[in-house]
Amino acid sequence: MNLMDIRQGDWSPAALAATAPGLAEKLPPVRPGATVAGPISAYFVNRYGFAPQCQVVIGTGDNPSSLVGMGASKPGKVVISLGTSDTLFAAIEGIRTDGAGLGHAFGNPQGGSMSLICVRNGSLAREAIRRECGLADWAAFSAAVDAAPAARAALLPMEETEITPRRAAGRIALGAPATQATLPRAAVEGQALSLRLHSRWVGTPTTHLLLTGGASENPSVAKIFADVFGAPVLRLAVSDSAALGAALRAAHAACGAKMADLEAVFCAPAPGQVSPDASLRGAYDALEAELAKALAQ
Repeated sequence: MNLMDIRQGDWSPAALAATAPGLAEKLPPVRPGATVAGPISAYFVNRYGFAPQCQVVIGTGDNPSSLVGMGASKPGKVVISLGTSDTLFAAIEGIRTDGAGLGHAFGNPQGGSMSLICVRNGSLAREAIRRECGLADWAAFSAAVDAAPAARAALLPMEETEITPRRAAGRIALGAPATQATLPRAAVEGQALSLRLHSRWVGTPTTHLLLTGGASENPSVAKIFADVFGAPVLRLAVSDSAALGAALRAAHAACGAKMADLEAVFCAPAPGQVSPDASLRGAYDALEAELAKALAQ
């Protein structure tokens, strides 16, 4: 996919020429994601017992397949994975790219394109803050988050060299000075604000946030992301979302099932929605503007 010109929906001549001579003649044509390529190879029938009438759908990458598997293949739903690194991806209306060169744009197998924004300092930074504050476990961390006022002090913790934004290790303080008591909330708010700022180029209003990853199970963290993005948060119960996305794409392309119907059955979120506090919007807007100014220096 890195050799494809997503604006043209075809291989990029410049990328092909830079990769290897005569490469264009060796590659199959680019096709829409719902295209059936043909029957499975006899090798897989004989070696692994596939049915010879099994049809093969055009392939895609693991991240685009995860977008489908999480039920977010249409613009509006934003998936945030909170893990060792924090990742945001979402379907895009039409074709867009990040002018700052930080976020990546893929082709969306369901049409259009999708974003992927990866932040290196995710759970490891949250863990560093927890230890720094002397909090024994994540329950104590959550209690500290809940006890601190919202949208007052924010902090972007970069324990290691960051890639989004490109910055050396360090911290960016926003708003009122953070104390040890307010540091846990400040750090999570700073991380959420950074993801919000660096996903602005996507250009599609967020209707829902779909959280996954270890930290998504923390209700205090989920509430901060709902408030910062101004959108309700749903926690995903999906595991192996890339494999599920591939199966949904196969059912859609080869069997004619409607993707909306498939998502309703197989991509249902876990029970419980976290709603945003609309009264905090102005304060978070101001903190985001302060972060953008700090990063521009």
